[in-house]
Amino acid sequence: MSNKDKEVKIPFADPKGPVAIKESVSEAVEKACEAPADNIVEIKRAVPEEDEEIDLLVKFSNTYRFENKIIEEIDLSGLKDLTTMDITAAEKIYFKDGNFAPVSELTAAYCIILAAQGCNYPLELLQALKANDTTKIKNKVSTFLLS
Repeated sequence: MSNKDKEVKIPFADPKGPVAIKESVSEAVEKACEAPADNIVEIKRAVPEEDEEIDLLVKFSNTYRFENKIIEEIDLSGLKDLTTMDITAAEKIYFKDGNFAPVSELTAAYCIILAAQGCNYPLELLQALKANDTTKIKNKVSTFLLS
Protein backbone atom coordinates (compact mmCIF):
# COMPACT_ATOMS: atom_id res chain seq x y z
CA MET A 1 0.00 0.00 0.00
CA SER A 2 1.54 3.28 -1.07
CA ASN A 3 1.61 6.34 1.15
CA LYS A 4 -0.93 7.93 -1.18
CA ASP A 5 -3.49 5.17 -0.60
CA LYS A 6 -3.13 4.90 3.17
CA GLU A 7 -6.21 4.15 5.16
CA VAL A 8 -7.12 7.24 7.21
CA LYS A 9 -8.36 6.69 10.77
CA ILE A 10 -10.18 9.36 12.73
CA PRO A 11 -9.81 8.48 16.42
CA PHE A 12 -12.72 10.50 17.84
CA ALA A 13 -15.28 10.08 15.06
CA ASP A 14 -17.11 7.24 16.82
CA PRO A 15 -17.35 6.63 20.59
CA LYS A 16 -16.86 2.90 19.96
CA GLY A 17 -13.41 3.42 18.51
CA PRO A 18 -11.56 4.65 15.42
CA VAL A 19 -13.42 4.56 12.15
CA ALA A 20 -11.61 3.52 9.00
CA ILE A 21 -12.24 5.67 5.97
CA LYS A 22 -11.80 3.87 2.67
CA GLU A 23 -10.27 6.71 0.69
CA SER A 24 -6.76 7.86 0.06
CA VAL A 25 -5.25 10.83 1.82
CA SER A 26 -5.15 12.72 -1.47
CA GLU A 27 -8.88 12.07 -2.02
CA ALA A 28 -9.64 13.33 1.49
CA VAL A 29 -7.64 16.49 0.82
CA GLU A 30 -9.45 17.02 -2.49
CA LYS A 31 -12.82 16.73 -0.75
CA ALA A 32 -11.74 19.18 1.93
CA CYS A 33 -10.64 21.67 -0.73
CA GLU A 34 -14.04 21.38 -2.42
CA ALA A 35 -15.85 22.42 0.79
CA PRO A 36 -18.49 25.14 0.42
CA ALA A 37 -17.03 28.65 0.39
CA ASP A 38 -19.39 29.82 3.15
CA ASN A 39 -17.32 27.83 5.66
CA ILE A 40 -14.14 29.72 4.82
CA VAL A 41 -12.99 32.55 7.08
CA GLU A 42 -10.58 35.09 5.62
CA ILE A 43 -7.65 35.90 7.88
CA LYS A 44 -5.80 39.15 7.29
CA ARG A 45 -2.28 39.96 8.38
CA ALA A 46 -2.08 42.04 11.56
CA VAL A 47 1.03 43.79 10.31
CA PRO A 48 0.89 45.27 6.79
CA GLU A 49 3.19 44.08 4.04
CA GLU A 50 6.21 46.29 3.40
CA ASP A 51 4.63 48.07 0.45
CA GLU A 52 1.37 48.80 2.31
CA GLU A 53 0.92 52.23 3.87
CA ILE A 54 -0.10 52.20 7.53
CA ASP A 55 -3.08 54.43 8.28
CA LEU A 56 -1.88 56.61 11.16
CA LEU A 57 -5.18 58.37 11.81
CA VAL A 58 -6.77 57.25 15.10
CA LYS A 59 -10.48 57.97 15.50
CA PHE A 60 -11.42 58.15 19.15
CA SER A 61 -14.39 56.37 20.70
CA ASN A 62 -14.77 59.36 23.02
CA THR A 63 -14.55 63.09 22.42
CA TYR A 64 -12.12 65.25 24.38
CA ARG A 65 -11.86 68.98 24.99
CA PHE A 66 -8.37 70.48 24.91
CA GLU A 67 -7.63 74.20 24.80
CA ASN A 68 -11.26 74.94 23.84
CA LYS A 69 -11.11 72.51 20.92
CA ILE A 70 -13.08 69.29 20.54
CA ILE A 71 -10.79 66.39 19.68
CA GLU A 72 -12.30 63.33 18.00
CA GLU A 73 -9.21 61.95 16.26
CA ILE A 74 -5.45 62.20 16.25
CA ASP A 75 -3.08 62.12 13.28
CA LEU A 76 0.10 60.18 14.07
CA SER A 77 1.74 60.67 10.66
CA GLY A 78 4.49 62.61 12.42
CA LEU A 79 5.83 59.23 13.57
CA LYS A 80 7.34 58.88 10.11
CA ASP A 81 9.66 61.81 10.84
CA LEU A 82 10.96 60.61 14.22
CA THR A 83 14.69 60.03 14.52
CA THR A 84 16.88 57.86 16.72
CA MET A 85 17.26 60.84 19.05
CA ASP A 86 13.47 61.08 19.40
CA ILE A 87 13.20 57.38 20.23
CA THR A 88 16.05 57.66 22.74
CA ALA A 89 14.32 60.63 24.40
CA ALA A 90 11.09 58.61 24.61
CA GLU A 91 12.98 55.70 26.19
CA LYS A 92 14.50 58.05 28.81
CA ILE A 93 11.03 59.29 29.78
CA TYR A 94 9.69 55.73 29.80
CA PHE A 95 12.44 54.38 32.07
CA LYS A 96 12.54 57.51 34.27
CA ASP A 97 8.88 56.85 35.10
CA GLY A 98 9.92 53.43 36.45
CA ASN A 99 8.59 51.41 33.53
CA PHE A 100 10.18 48.25 32.18
CA ALA A 101 9.13 45.67 29.61
CA PRO A 102 11.10 43.21 27.49
CA VAL A 103 9.57 44.83 24.38
CA SER A 104 8.71 48.41 25.29
CA GLU A 105 7.28 48.99 21.79
CA LEU A 106 4.27 46.90 22.84
CA THR A 107 3.44 48.88 25.99
CA ALA A 108 0.86 51.63 26.19
CA ALA A 109 3.18 53.89 28.21
CA TYR A 110 5.99 53.85 25.65
CA CYS A 111 3.68 54.13 22.65
CA ILE A 112 1.86 57.12 24.18
CA ILE A 113 5.19 58.89 24.71
CA LEU A 114 6.14 58.31 21.06
CA ALA A 115 2.67 59.31 19.88
CA ALA A 116 3.03 62.63 21.71
CA GLN A 117 6.27 63.21 19.80
CA GLY A 118 4.55 62.32 16.53
CA CYS A 119 1.50 64.57 16.87
CA ASN A 120 0.69 68.11 17.88
CA TYR A 121 -0.67 67.32 21.36
CA PRO A 122 1.21 67.21 24.69
CA LEU A 123 2.02 63.97 26.48
CA GLU A 124 -0.22 64.93 29.41
CA LEU A 125 -3.27 65.01 27.15
CA LEU A 126 -2.53 61.57 25.69
CA GLN A 127 -1.93 60.15 29.16
CA ALA A 128 -5.42 61.33 30.19
CA LEU A 129 -7.28 59.49 27.40
CA LYS A 130 -9.76 56.74 28.16
CA ALA A 131 -8.37 53.19 28.05
CA ASN A 132 -9.99 52.20 24.74
CA ASP A 133 -8.56 55.25 22.95
CA THR A 134 -5.14 54.69 24.54
CA THR A 135 -5.22 51.12 23.24
CA LYS A 136 -6.04 52.33 19.72
CA ILE A 137 -2.99 54.61 19.80
CA LYS A 138 -0.80 51.87 21.25
CA ASN A 139 -1.83 49.48 18.48
CA LYS A 140 -1.15 52.03 15.72
CA VAL A 141 2.25 52.99 17.13
CA SER A 142 3.28 49.35 17.74
CA THR A 143 2.23 48.35 14.22
CA PHE A 144 4.15 51.30 12.78
CA LEU A 145 7.31 50.51 14.74
CA LEU A 146 7.29 46.77 14.12
CA SER A 147 6.41 46.83 10.43
